[in-house]
Amino acid sequence: EDYGGLTLLKCYPKTGRKHQIRRHLARHQHPIVGDKNHGYSRPPEVPGDPGRLWLHALSLTLPDGRSWHAPLATELQVHKALLDRLAWG
Repeated sequence: EDYGGLTLLKCYPKTGRKHQIRRHLARHQHPIVGDKNHGYSRPPEVPGDPGRLWLHALSLTLPDGRSWHAPLATELQVHKALLDRLAWG
């Protein structure tokens, strides 16, 4: 989903390497909102910034087949709703 300079992505990491998604997106000039380590040197102004890294694991599956699912955190749901209203008026 496009939010005027911000994009909501669904990523599927290939390994469990530390910071894999953050490093790959930053290297391609698409850092994650709130990422102070792998992000912008000067972060863009984001309306209603939730004050945290905008990264969430919707589901996680281990090699043995066990899996977990988690809804989007409340503060990210609120922020996404705000961006939806701003983007789509």
